Amino acid sequence: MTVIERLEGYHDAEEMKARLDSVIQKLGETTISTGEENERENERRLREEQDMAYLKSLRADQEKARKIKKEREEEEKRKREREEEEEKRERYVLYLFSQFPKEPKEGRLTRLNFRLPNGERMVRSFDEEDSLDVSE
Repeated sequence: MTVIERLEGYHDAEEMKARLDSVIQKLGETTISTGEENERENERRLREEQDMAYLKSLRADQEKARKIKKEREEEEKRKREREEEEEKRERYVLYLFSQFPKEPKEGRLTRLNFRLPNGERMVRSFDEEDSLDVSE
């Protein structure tokens, strides 16, 4: 509680009313001024909270985008590695096929049947003098 105005001594009704009106007017201006200050402070605080929420959301979005980008890059790297491994394997298979002796058309032949991992069957003829190296 605050003392706003002090009146001492005898005052007639007109003087008392005038003083009270003056105090009420001053008090109203002060209250309005204080209310405006409070309103400005509340608006400032609200803007600050909104800015903080926006920045937090922005950081979360940036982090999410960074993670997605990183995952995409890692997936692309794995895909490239798989493709390179497959190409390497295919080159090796072609190399192995190039090392086979030419398939003879006649003479003393040995026929071998191969069942490939994909279920395909391959028949190959070799001259009886050819030697093969089996490796895994």
